[in-house]
Parts: sequence; structure tokens; C-alpha cells
Amino acid sequence: LVLLARATLELGQWEAFETLRKRLIRLVPRNGSVQCLCVGMRLEAKALWDRAAMYYVQLQDEHRGTNVRAYKRQVAVMKSQGLIPEALACVNDYLKFYPTDLAAWMEAMDLYISTQCYNKAFFCSCEHTLLAPTNWVGFCRAGDILYTMKGGKSELMRARHYYAKCILLSPDRNLRGLFGMWLTCIALKPLLKESKEALEENEQLRAWASRGIRFIYQTEKSLKA
Repeated sequence: LVLLARATLELGQWEAFETLRKRLIRLVPRNGSVQCLCVGMRLEAKALWDRAAMYYVQLQDEHRGTNVRAYKRQVAVMKSQGLIPEALACVNDYLKFYPTDLAAWMEAMDLYISTQCYNKAFFCSCEHTLLAPTNWVGFCRAGDILYTMKGGKSELMRARHYYAKCILLSPDRNLRGLFGMWLTCIALKPLLKESKEALEENEQLRAWASRGIRFIYQTEKSLKA
């Protein structure tokens, strides 16, 4: 019912939402997620940002700062208004109390990337990999950030390492990791001329990534044929 109610908000079907809202309140009147949805998200859907923000602050006060959903909706309200510094402050405040929330670290990372604070974004990606060492997404994002920084040989070598770990954790059809590895190897090539061994290793990795990319595209092409 919660997902259906959210869908009606996104589509602007207010009558259907009101029907679902009444059912939800009757079924789970004190549920934090339902409270956020029935009042706060309805205000968001109508672009009443100030009222939505005030409501989420009120929810936080009522629950003594423990309403996770209200915290996250506050961030969404700020992002919707383009208030990125304020959204970052809210996420960082949230992470002080919930440092093991993977989604929150990803949110902080995306916000830092949007402000081009790549060092802080990389820190967030590292926290993600520490909390979820078997999740390839965090390693891939870390590689993306290091490649984007283009600080030199050191950053590119580290990016290559993270892409390799990403592919190792998800070897099947990991196009994003393979493409990142391929790009990084190309960028590294002119920086490794002093070491023949390092240059050969880099070329092997580039060729391996290239073969993987071609294999994925050929497989997809044959499936569509």
C-alpha cells in the first residue's frame, strides 16, 4: 500500500492517494514511514517545500531525532530546492547517528560529486566499501571518482585497483567496471614509459578489459538477433 500511495503522489492522482492514505492510517496509525508519506510527501508533491521541511523537523522532535525516514525526507526536500550545502549538512548529521547506513554514504558521495568535492566523495566511497566489502558498486564508484580526479599516476593506479576489485566481485557482464578499467589503462599508458614491466602489465589489463567489453556487446547483439 505504501508503494502504491507513493506512485499516486508521483502521478498527481490526489483522490486515489486520499483513499490509500485513510487505509494506511487505519492499519498503522503510528508508523513513522506512513506518517512521512501521508503528510510530508504530500506536501512535497505539491511543492510546498517550507511546510514539508517544518513537518519533518516536527517529526524529528516528536521522536527525539530517531525518525530515520524524516531525516532522509529532509535531505530530499533540500535537494529538490537545489540547497546542496544544506542537504550535505543534514546527511552528515544523520551519519553521526547512523554511520552504518550504506544508502546514506552513497547519498553523501553523490552530493559531494555534484559540488566537485572529489576527495570527500572518495572518502564516502571508502566508507561504503568498508561496510560492504562484497558489494561491487562501492568499488566501482571509488574508481570513477579517482579517474575523474585525474591527479596523476598515483590516482590512476588506485582507480585501476578499484576497478579490478569491482570486476572480481561481479565478473559477469560488468560493463561499467570493464569500461572504467579500459579508460584508466589508456590514461596510464603515457605515464608508465619509464617501466617496461609496468607498461606491459597495463597493456595486458587494457586488452583484457577490451575483450570483455566486446564479448558483452557481441552477446547482447546475438540475443537481440
